[in-house]
Amino acid sequence: MNILVKNLRRIREIKGYSQEYMAAKMDISQSAYCKIESGKQKLRVERLLRLSEILEVAAENLLFSAEDINLINCQKFQAVSTINDNSAFNNIMKDELINYLKEENERLIGQNNSLIEMLKKHLF
Repeated sequence: MNILVKNLRRIREIKGYSQEYMAAKMDISQSAYCKIESGKQKLRVERLLRLSEILEVAAENLLFSAEDINLINCQKFQAVSTINDNSAFNNIMKDELINYLKEENERLIGQNNSLIEMLKKHLF
């Protein structure tokens, strides 16, 4: 029995839905639904998406084992963590750059003020 068939039946039973209910929601006969759930009929993408809507789960929850989904979620978490780490690093660098530019701006203003004072002394 393939993973899709196992997940489909397991989630349907957890939700308390009968095969008749699923068939009615999909607008197909119960025997057609039974073929889907027994793995005797291949699913088109549209039907897979409809099943995930009826069962209120992501399509990946039908297609992958729990272990695969956990692995996928860990990989997503690691990717987000890396992005967040990079964002934190970028924020630190941005703050340091802003502070450097402020200090440099103040230094240049001080130099300009000194030059203005020297010019005033020599010209007036």
